Amino acid sequence: MKNRIFKSLISVILICALALSLVACGGKTAPVSSEESSSAPSTESSSPPSSSENQTSSEPEPEPETILSVTSPKAKDVTVNSPKFTLRGSGDPEHPVTINGEEISLDSEGLFSLEVTLKEGANTFKLSHKEKTETYTVRYKKIIIKSVYPSSAITVESGEKRTISVVALRNSAVTATFNSKNVTLYSKESDESDNLSEYVTYVGSIEAPVNQSKATKSYGSIKYTVKSPSGTATKTGATVSVKKFDIDKFDGGNGYPKGSLYKNVGKTYVAEVICDSAETFSGNDTADISRPMNSYLPKGTVDYCSPYTRQYYTGTQTVTLHTLRYGNQLYERSKNTGTNIKVYKGTLPETNTVALSSVAEEGHHTLMTFDVGWKAPFRFNLLPQSYPSSGQTPPNFIINSATFEYVEIVFCYAESLSFEADFSAHPVFSRYETEVREYDCVLRLYLKQKGKFYGWSAIYNKQGQLEFRFLNPVTLAEAENEYGHSLKGVTVLVDAGHGGKDLGSAGFVSKNSEAKLNLDLALELKKQLKALGATVIMTRSDNSYVEVADRMSGVRNNRPDYAVSIHRNAASGSSSNGFISYYFNAFSAEAAGDVFEATKAAGIYNNSIWAGVKWHYFFLCRNTECPVVLTENGFITNRNDYSIMKDKNTECAKAIVDGIMKYFINNNYSPL
Repeated sequence: MKNRIFKSLISVILICALALSLVACGGKTAPVSSEESSSAPSTESSSPPSSSENQTSSEPEPEPETILSVTSPKAKDVTVNSPKFTLRGSGDPEHPVTINGEEISLDSEGLFSLEVTLKEGANTFKLSHKEKTETYTVRYKKIIIKSVYPSSAITVESGEKRTISVVALRNSAVTATFNSKNVTLYSKESDESDNLSEYVTYVGSIEAPVNQSKATKSYGSIKYTVKSPSGTATKTGATVSVKKFDIDKFDGGNGYPKGSLYKNVGKTYVAEVICDSAETFSGNDTADISRPMNSYLPKGTVDYCSPYTRQYYTGTQTVTLHTLRYGNQLYERSKNTGTNIKVYKGTLPETNTVALSSVAEEGHHTLMTFDVGWKAPFRFNLLPQSYPSSGQTPPNFIINSATFEYVEIVFCYAESLSFEADFSAHPVFSRYETEVREYDCVLRLYLKQKGKFYGWSAIYNKQGQLEFRFLNPVTLAEAENEYGHSLKGVTVLVDAGHGGKDLGSAGFVSKNSEAKLNLDLALELKKQLKALGATVIMTRSDNSYVEVADRMSGVRNNRPDYAVSIHRNAASGSSSNGFISYYFNAFSAEAAGDVFEATKAAGIYNNSIWAGVKWHYFFLCRNTECPVVLTENGFITNRNDYSIMKDKNTECAKAIVDGIMKYFINNNYSPL
């Protein structure tokens, strides 16, 4: 009996002990090891936590600590070539940031920027924040000339023009001396950079003398002089040797057309365009200057070309250009478009014939198809249009007003042109005229309204015909919204600049790169445009890298009614700020102006001298399919602009939409 009582007592004690253990464990069994936990399947989604699991400490979880983040300089030890430098970053606004013991101001978000003047040599900056100190060394090396091209010995043909370039401080006067002749070089900013750096590329050309001797002869070195705000520097470049003059290479070149634009390139070598669309450059330019009056040539175009090439250093690559007989130059190869032309020995017809085959409406486009004898080059231009700054150095093709009244197409080598069309009900053209000249034929398509043109492209189709595609203005549907119209049936391409491995410019916080901020605004812009009924095409919708050529193809292949590219500007200092709207083609100027004026009216940016409507040869802007506007939405290096970028995407996108709507409303087509 005592035994049973004892056993019962032991059982009760064990049960109580087990119960106490379960309570202490919160109703759970003993945990497994961390290694077992990592491999055990999770059951969180299948069973909700018990009430005991919801019982937590009364102490709130601490928020992540705001630490000192420095985006400029980009490393602990950097070398710069400008005496002006900006320290930039962020910290906790509740705690001071000191630089070399001096407290600097932070805004409400903890952002700071401090422009300092460096002394030559090492400059040390100790940044302290929340008992943490980091030391940065900025070494100022006074360099006026960074590089020259060509720098190694070169051998050129007799009489050949060769491009030379210097990378030197901005706002410098640059000259070169070769063979006792002085040449002035002009600045050419990168067509892919939206960063106002301290250095720019200056370009010019030298002309090799005609070497009448029996062998290659050296004519000495190219010597450069740069007079900058920081002083004067000189540098010696390549030694130039010139081959003996070989007239046989031109083999029958005496019969070339004597028009003002045609060139004597001989009749031995043929250049054929093998990319979709090849940009052309003036035959008289000694650098690759993109001009809005230089039309693209479509794939399949052929023409005689010079046996000589011209090389040009862009700052990142050496490109080779060929001069074609019709007067313009083309890249043999470009990093943006790959191989543009192939050159081979061949024979071409001396004349061509051109006859209109059909005029048809396809969606928002008018398609004109021509029967041609062979795929000869053409010139395409909007006339008459003046560019007041085209003669400056470097040339600038901004327009004060759109004065062009007709499209002029010059069919090179054509001896006849047959054209007959009825434009009485056409949305763009009102009438036409043709002209047969000695070496070519001209077609002029007069616009219904002066300065109202919307875009064009050209191809040689599978039948060998030349097709011109002209963009028509859209007809807007009425709607009950603030604009009184919708964008139903309108296609807008939105390009978020940079992305993926290309972060763009740096701001105050590394996680908010230009690429990310561009995408944020582009996605908001897409949302607002779609709400108005537009079809929106994105060149990227995530943090991916898109080649410049693919962005260009996106416009060309999708044939939108409008394209807008989103970027952020940057400068070495912190004071530059504001919104800039860029265009390249004359028919895009109206669209760029509308976007700028709408943004200005919204009062979002405190615009500085950098703000405004400007012309530039940015690659995407050179597309001719439709109006293309590249927007620089504030300076990522300016505190106020940076705050706007983070916090006012809705307002910024709305301002761009206002400008886009203004453009379409002003160009709304009402069929009879």
